[in-house]
Amino acid sequence: MKKSLSLCLIMLLLFTFTGCRITFNDDEFGEDVSLGEFIVSQFDDENFESVDGNVSFTEAYQNQEELALDFNFSVTEFNLNLEGTTEQLVETEATYNYEPLEPEFSISGDTKVNYSIKQKNLRSFTGRAESEINTKINANVITDMDLSMGVGEANIDLTDVKIRNVNIECGVGDLEVVANGIYDQEQSYSLEGGVGNSEFKMGGEFNKPVTFNVESGVGDTEIQCTGAFNEGGSISVEGGVGNIDLTLPANVGIKILTTGVNSASVSDQGKKVSLGLFEGYYTNDLYSEDGPYITVDITQGVGAIDINIQ
Repeated sequence: MKKSLSLCLIMLLLFTFTGCRITFNDDEFGEDVSLGEFIVSQFDDENFESVDGNVSFTEAYQNQEELALDFNFSVTEFNLNLEGTTEQLVETEATYNYEPLEPEFSISGDTKVNYSIKQKNLRSFTGRAESEINTKINANVITDMDLSMGVGEANIDLTDVKIRNVNIECGVGDLEVVANGIYDQEQSYSLEGGVGNSEFKMGGEFNKPVTFNVESGVGDTEIQCTGAFNEGGSISVEGGVGNIDLTLPANVGIKILTTGVNSASVSDQGKKVSLGLFEGYYTNDLYSEDGPYITVDITQGVGAIDINIQ
């Protein structure tokens, strides 16, 4: 779904999100909650009771075929497969120092399994809240993931995962997705970002088409397609405020359309091309309607567009 975010609306969301005031290195209002590059300032910490929370969840692998992940977090740092996959179906460890941040786990299904982790939807909290959730999943099952983040950062490594669909909604925080494996299924990546930087590192071998749909609010968006995109794909980016950097492979056809108040810069194996103001169009020498090729459609509000074909 297309969206058009203004800077004023985004700032309004910042001041109303979870009842907190979002500032940058400003301790004027008292106790702060540090989350990545962002500081969530609180007016007092009288109601905050620190706990030493530690909880885990494991489900055995029994030749399940598909796995649907549904993650909904209010405040956390989320890591997926940063230390590799697991021989179990799923394995999660979580730490937290504020009782409402304790995650709730649920799992259902036989050959097709639904695994859910959720935190409470906090409207307000006080004090210095910390939460970290680390999840590993099995490499042998076709996996779809829905991730909703309120405040925090997410680091997702899909290198050894049979990933199919990834849908991410981020409120405030940074996102990094890595996919450096060999993939034989079509893939779809969808991101709806609020405030924060997003980076996709796609260095794997993709033997089916790959689709990106990215809508960003405030922050830089970087998509590095440095792997082998043997069946092409499509990339659609709708930017708000921030720079868009895109790296594309030179061994496949490329078709680019850009729209925005700034001109876009394309570097095609050293050849520099400046696309037109408001609208730009470019194809590389390998582009043919017979394919395979990657189509790129970028609409930008405020910020630079840099595209590197290499």
